[in-house]
Amino acid sequence: MTTLLLSRDDIKALLREEEILQIVEAVYRSHGLGEIIMPPKVTIDLSDTESGGSLNAMPAFVIGQNAAGVKFGGGFPLNPVKENLPATIATILLVDPKTGYPLAILEGGYITVVRTGASAAVAAKYLLPSLQRLAVLGVGAVGRAVISAFDRSFPLREIRIYDISETSIQKALSLTGVQASRCICSSPEDCTSKADVIVTATHEDKPLFKQEYVKPGALIISLGSYRELAPLLVMDSVYRIVDNLDQNRHRGEFRTYFEAGKLSGSDIYAEIGDIIAGRMPAPSAGEGWGVASLIGMGSLDIAIAKKAYEEARRDSIGRSFEF
Repeated sequence: MTTLLLSRDDIKALLREEEILQIVEAVYRSHGLGEIIMPPKVTIDLSDTESGGSLNAMPAFVIGQNAAGVKFGGGFPLNPVKENLPATIATILLVDPKTGYPLAILEGGYITVVRTGASAAVAAKYLLPSLQRLAVLGVGAVGRAVISAFDRSFPLREIRIYDISETSIQKALSLTGVQASRCICSSPEDCTSKADVIVTATHEDKPLFKQEYVKPGALIISLGSYRELAPLLVMDSVYRIVDNLDQNRHRGEFRTYFEAGKLSGSDIYAEIGDIIAGRMPAPSAGEGWGVASLIGMGSLDIAIAKKAYEEARRDSIGRSFEF
């Protein structure tokens, strides 16, 4: 038997953004229906080393797709400036659930970035479908994926962007296929104050803005492992949503509040999969705001990798390797 090797360029050629959005929504729904086996991710913290990064092992079995495997990867914020490498580095191992044989090894950074952007758009579809203005704080690779996913999912009037990097801003402005107008903002407060949905996608581990700069009824989506929100934004929110409760106890925006005993499981309204599966109604923020912490799940990576593998086999793309 052989193992298929798929590069980043291979995967880009194999997957369409519409398909990724559909897969993310289907996987979230499967979580809500209890049709996925996924232990919490295991993290290697490298923040005290020269890299300043972290690595995660993220196994999952997506029963409906008969897709099993593990992603091993993480974030290395110094890569773009010091190593000429992407900040998100990952490898996905896709295996045959019947035998454990490695079906494919895939570059996982691209899948990580696009599924993260898609996850925010899918969550907003169920939490605030009427949104017109989107704010994105941090328009690196993930932030740009957020822009593309939201623009494809909603008839947006405006996308407001903020980043400390002029290079990232110019890349966000030059994204092809984006229909909504894009507005460069001079500060996080300027970016967030008029937005219906605020997405944070930075490497900052400190509050980016305060609650007085959040519009009534807004939804705030925090992506990844950093604490980007002021404490009152978390503690005074009308509702809190997670992608996976067990993982959010140990990573992401809510971690320190769980560790300090300020939040418990009962303070989380629902996992997004429960809402998509119809097990819980979508919440309303009223005149307040809601917060969703989506730190990423291996099930999304494995499901998208399985789709890429199937398309590659059909189109004879990639290189076969025999262990």
